[in-house]
Amino acid sequence: MPVYGRALVALVLWGAAVAGALAGAEGGFAGWDLPLAVLYLPVVFLVAFSLSGACSESRGSGRLFWGAMCAGVLLYLAGSPLWSPAREPGSPLSAVCYAAGVLLLFGALLLGIFTVSRRAGYVAWADALAVGLSLGVLLSVFGASPAELAAARGWPEALAAFCGPVAGAALLYLGLVLVGVDGSPPFARPLAWGLLALFAAEFAYLLSVRYSGGPPAPWQHLLWLCGPVLVSLAARHSAALESSPLELGVHPWRQAAFWFGPLSPAMQFAASFVWSALHPPVPPFLAFAGAVLALYLAVRVSAFAYAVHRLRRQRDEAVTALEQARISEELHDTVKQNVHAAALLIGSYREVREKEGEEAAERILDEAIAASREASHQVGRSIEEIQARCGEGGDVDVVALLRERLCETREHFAISAREDLRADLSELGPEERAAAYRVASEALWNAAKHSGARNVRLESRRVGPTFILRVRDDGRGLPEGAARRGTGFAIMHKRARRAGGELEVISSPGRGTTVQLRFEEG
Repeated sequence: MPVYGRALVALVLWGAAVAGALAGAEGGFAGWDLPLAVLYLPVVFLVAFSLSGACSESRGSGRLFWGAMCAGVLLYLAGSPLWSPAREPGSPLSAVCYAAGVLLLFGALLLGIFTVSRRAGYVAWADALAVGLSLGVLLSVFGASPAELAAARGWPEALAAFCGPVAGAALLYLGLVLVGVDGSPPFARPLAWGLLALFAAEFAYLLSVRYSGGPPAPWQHLLWLCGPVLVSLAARHSAALESSPLELGVHPWRQAAFWFGPLSPAMQFAASFVWSALHPPVPPFLAFAGAVLALYLAVRVSAFAYAVHRLRRQRDEAVTALEQARISEELHDTVKQNVHAAALLIGSYREVREKEGEEAAERILDEAIAASREASHQVGRSIEEIQARCGEGGDVDVVALLRERLCETREHFAISAREDLRADLSELGPEERAAAYRVASEALWNAAKHSGARNVRLESRRVGPTFILRVRDDGRGLPEGAARRGTGFAIMHKRARRAGGELEVISSPGRGTTVQLRFEEG
């Protein structure tokens, strides 16, 4: 359905809900009711147009998120306790619309959190319910209890006034979680501001019911309408709701703000318990709330432990998949080609010997041996790179592996290969050690096979916070721009970038080549 059609359907549904609320009202429109209806109408149109448009432009969980937000805000508007026709005691439909709107908004926010960060979503629902419960206890102790409100205004209006800020606080908390998670979408901040405006308007309405007893002032309506307007502005960034490749979480200082901030259930319960202990007797509902709090903490600890377990397992799976993809790519680009070339050369050996003689056939055989040796080199380097990465506990000696490569270079290519390792490679992290080994072994192989060098030297230095690993040869050097071509150089640059290092190839024709890898401390 086009966006205009969605907006029209949403407006019709909202109008039907308002008509149902008015049908239960005894006096219909009176006083400020008609101007307020006119004031609410453009806001409803903006909500319906913006949120339904965001729903139609999104896909997957984003479409479900914005569809639930659209329906939730419209039902929230239709059942608003601030609009006087909807506050009539004879209109149960308004309470149903209000409750349905809260549930839809709660579900939409949870869906958004689960989409962005599943680990945070495991505990966000429990925290939101605890925030609502603890705020309800706090309001009952320091503000107005539902029984006091019911004695003055009746139970329907008392429950609407009391539950408004409780639900608003739970929704505000979920909005803040969506802002605080790693990879937070751009629409999260204006959405959180809109939920804050709704909470402030609901709280102001509760105070007016408790102390003034009169109808809501126009400024209260304007404050409440800021919430839907800000939510509509948030829909301009609707395309940004995307799932994360890992179940990311909330930054530690944001978690600390939850546990010690104004919305913290622990802080709110502590204030209630201290006040009640200093001003006995303790209300029965406070003891009941304490038991619920203990159950909540048990559920939260269990949910958090499950989330951490899932995160650890998902991290291991992601690392394994990344390593498998890297090895598969490398084997395809190097080993497969060399093995295929060796097979072709061996297959043509007999035919060349019969047609061109033994000398030509020997050249073919030498080329096949060289291709097989290079394939063996590539397979061995991949395996030993994995060993270097996994040797975090000291089981694998990267220096010993590099010395083996130096010996291999001397034996296979009959050139002088020396070492001058003055900086300890064990100071590097696992990824850095693996990258250092791969770059050094690849540079040694290139120097021995392609440069025509008679001498090659492996060096390591530490200059302040910088660790340097260097391979130098006295070969023919590289032509201009050659350091940017070839599979070997591409592999070395890729390994350096992945480990957070910087690779530099210094060469000129006739003056040899220097391959230098640098890691900055920290």
